[in-house]
Amino acid sequence: MADIIQKSMSARYQTTGRSAKGSAGGAAHLVGALFVLTGVILISAVWSAQTGRQAVAQPLHHAKTDVVEHLTLTEQPKVIYRFGPQAKRSMGKALDTGDLSNIHPKDYVGPQACGECHQSNYKTWSEHPHRWMNAPANATTVKGDFSNRKISYYGGEVTFYMEDDQRMMLLVRGSIRRVYRITQTLGSRFFQYYIGLQIEGPEPRSHRIYHSEHVLEFGYWIEYRQWVPVVHIIGNVRDDEPSPRDAQRRDPFADPLTLNYAESCSKCHTTLPAGDRLVHRLEESEPGSPHSPRGFAFEMVPYIADAHPEIVSRPEVLATTSRKVIDHLTDRVKQIKAPVWQVTSGITCEVCHYGGRFHLEDPEDMMPMFF
Repeated sequence: MADIIQKSMSARYQTTGRSAKGSAGGAAHLVGALFVLTGVILISAVWSAQTGRQAVAQPLHHAKTDVVEHLTLTEQPKVIYRFGPQAKRSMGKALDTGDLSNIHPKDYVGPQACGECHQSNYKTWSEHPHRWMNAPANATTVKGDFSNRKISYYGGEVTFYMEDDQRMMLLVRGSIRRVYRITQTLGSRFFQYYIGLQIEGPEPRSHRIYHSEHVLEFGYWIEYRQWVPVVHIIGNVRDDEPSPRDAQRRDPFADPLTLNYAESCSKCHTTLPAGDRLVHRLEESEPGSPHSPRGFAFEMVPYIADAHPEIVSRPEVLATTSRKVIDHLTDRVKQIKAPVWQVTSGITCEVCHYGGRFHLEDPEDMMPMFF
């Protein structure tokens, strides 16, 4: 399997078009261009089934065909996701970047490593809200008041309290009782929201609410030092003052939202490896902006097999063109929690500069690329 993966990976970091020129450092720069980060453009896609017929562009989960060979993001620069035989046929047109990589999880070294040499930049970053965009919940990162504070909402009562060294939320209304344990923070300037798990509630223990870290229903309004429902970010709405939209909102006592943080939020609020972000983008119809001086092809399944071998367990999966299998692999990657770099898992240097492993090993010749 390792041999199959290695052969497939040789095209994973390749760009289409002109022949290779320049030094290894130049190749690394090209690798640095392989990714979607900021900006706003509309994604469109063109599907090609094994019959060769073209279909109207759609996100992967909307595709009607059961067989997928490639997906093309047609905005400039062109980004092509290749699967199965399509990937092999593209090998001769690709620019080989060798072993250089800065999109793989193992290529990311964390902000502390950057700070060893770039002390001034690290100090500026460490005082910026990007550092605190997402972090483990602890005494350093939490802004909310958990000293047994209470608010009333939707006919029930919510209590924010400490249990040993854990921060907790208790929701009670009639016979409904829900207890949440907070695991992460989100934001630090205006509001701070919280991510966590339900540890007590009416659902069976098999329910995802107990096992999938999700955005909780209440956050802390830092300026006013008070707890509010997370939806109360429009206008100056205080405790017990109903918003005009309350009637249209989900009841957090009877029907809580379980928005999985890793799947739905972390791609913007954390530092995911660039390759993982490309996997996230495959099924999304939201805007994205591939920052690269030229088009490139991404062999997604071999990338997943190498970056997350626990997900791809059989060698034959590497050549799959099955939409069902690709859907499954994509969903598995989207469930992976972003890495925590000591006190933060927020927006770090490598969101823009990409994985710095080669630069750390050879800082004179291997410059990180910024777009």
